[in-house]
Amino acid sequence: MKAWMAGLALSLLIGGLAAGTVFWRLTHPSQAPAPVAAGQTLELPPSPALPIFQLPPLEGYSDIVAHPVFIATRLPEPPPEDAPIEKPPANPEPAPALLGVIIMPQVTVALLRPEQAGAKAVRLRVGEMVGEWRLEAVFPNRVVLSKGPTKQELALARSKPPAVKRIGAKPPNPATPPKAPRAQRPDPQPSIAPPNPP
Repeated sequence: MKAWMAGLALSLLIGGLAAGTVFWRLTHPSQAPAPVAAGQTLELPPSPALPIFQLPPLEGYSDIVAHPVFIATRLPEPPPEDAPIEKPPANPEPAPALLGVIIMPQVTVALLRPEQAGAKAVRLRVGEMVGEWRLEAVFPNRVVLSKGPTKQELALARSKPPAVKRIGAKPPNPATPPKAPRAQRPDPQPSIAPPNPP
């Protein structure tokens, strides 16, 4: 009998809560936002003004200039040693190779490497010289050099991408020629023997 009374009390409690919820909804209906009339604009609260982005001062880039991006060790090169003056070579000096450029509002630098064996890369600004060549202009993908009346454009040197190794692939053996495919024979049909009598 007590279980029956507990079930009845629980049912009355749930019914009372449901009736209270319905009564609350009927006496307090939710209000939809007021519709905006045609031609009327909806005003939003003002947003805070954002500051205009500006690059940091040139001093903020001093580490980039001191540690060149295009040199693997990122160490500045030592100043050139005073070498004895040599006679100019009989053949004309070839133009250096362009390794990279740095273009910023305050500074423009080209990274060039002379073609002589063992030559180190040199950072040049417009108007500076490497060998007999003067740097005239710097563009994102090329530079213009001049030597006397001669002007020459150098394109940015691009290195070959590294070869991609395939996982699990065996390198070909050049000593053994590839095997020729075998002629396919038809598969023999399996023979089915009748079951042995007991």
